[in-house]
Amino acid sequence: MRHDEGMTDLADLWDFDDPAASERRFRAVYDSTAIGVVFVRVAHDTQPLEAATVRVGRIGAQTNALGLATLRLPAGSHAVVATRIGFRPDSAVVIVRAGTDTTISIALASQPAEIEAVV
Repeated sequence: MRHDEGMTDLADLWDFDDPAASERRFRAVYDSTAIGVVFVRVAHDTQPLEAATVRVGRIGAQTNALGLATLRLPAGSHAVVATRIGFRPDSAVVIVRAGTDTTISIALASQPAEIEAVV
């Protein structure tokens, strides 16, 4: 269990010496009844922000033209982080309930990107 994010990492579930037991553990954690859907709306100055990356650990998605991304997450508490070049990353905590849809909003502030010249 990865305690820093409050979710189970697949690597913690899998045992190469006992694949059958590993599959049972995997299904118990990632069973669709133990999953909730989180819709993340990312904006800048009240305008939708397209192509932002939204992540919870290794699970991630990019926002569409409406600034929306969808994450399927195990039930529990998760820190959702939104990033995009030219903007300061921000995060929000969401509590996911199995079989329930949740919508959260994250606003990103401008931050000039410092890009080094390639020679």
